Amino acid sequence: MQWPYSFAEQSPNRRDLLDKASRIAQLSTLLPPLLLLIIHAFIPYSRSKRSTKSASTFFAKFSTWLDGPSLPDLGTRRQSLTALLWLAWLLHIITAKTGSDYLLLTKRFGIVAASQLPTHFLLGAGSILPFNPIVKMTGLSLRELNTYHRLFGRVLIVLFVCHASLYLNFYVQMGFMAKRIRDSDVQLGLAALWSFVGLGITSLEGVRKGSYKLFYYVHVTLSGAILVLLWFHVVHVRAYVAESAVVYALVAWKRRKELVRTVEAVTGGRAGEVK
Repeated sequence: MQWPYSFAEQSPNRRDLLDKASRIAQLSTLLPPLLLLIIHAFIPYSRSKRSTKSASTFFAKFSTWLDGPSLPDLGTRRQSLTALLWLAWLLHIITAKTGSDYLLLTKRFGIVAASQLPTHFLLGAGSILPFNPIVKMTGLSLRELNTYHRLFGRVLIVLFVCHASLYLNFYVQMGFMAKRIRDSDVQLGLAALWSFVGLGITSLEGVRKGSYKLFYYVHVTLSGAILVLLWFHVVHVRAYVAESAVVYALVAWKRRKELVRTVEAVTGGRAGEVK
């Protein structure tokens, strides 16, 4: 089968197609919470009060199977399938109406991935934000939210890796690599990509259990660094970066506030005495 994309092809409304795809991708992040509400309504979790032994319906048995373990570090089958379906949906958005425009496809991988960042940060925030819409809509536990956060993070890594790989291939094929690799936008993008990979590696179960402190500090540091790197990488993703930064700042403020409250409780209201 012949590769359908060409470097020479350029869609006349490429910018509009990119912006439309990213908006659809971001708005569609409302779909998984809504789907979870529907699924939970018709396929109740096996942890419900009703005994699964007495349940004879197909849906009840299917629910029990879905709540079984998936591959290591991938949560339940329900969670893994949700992540795979979401990846398939995003790939559909990315490839739709690209024609043979190679750079349109390449740029879409990046901007669609960026459009998912605000929701991804909300997943990571969990119940620490009392107004978190994801928590309100789904009623998921902290453990479930963390699992989806990790799985959807890996979806983002896949998309960003595709974005970078396609661009690097373009530079090599066109003979631009020696020049472009020294340009700041490319260096910032690659730094953001490696930061994502670092987050993915340190979020693996073995690393988390081996040193949770390492996982936590790397996660907090690289998450903030990624926002800075992407802000200066390309102007078209700044709206999504700004939205993510608001969530990041609110979580940091909330955690700081809780830390001060805890210290005051321990020191009898003298938080300043603890260095």
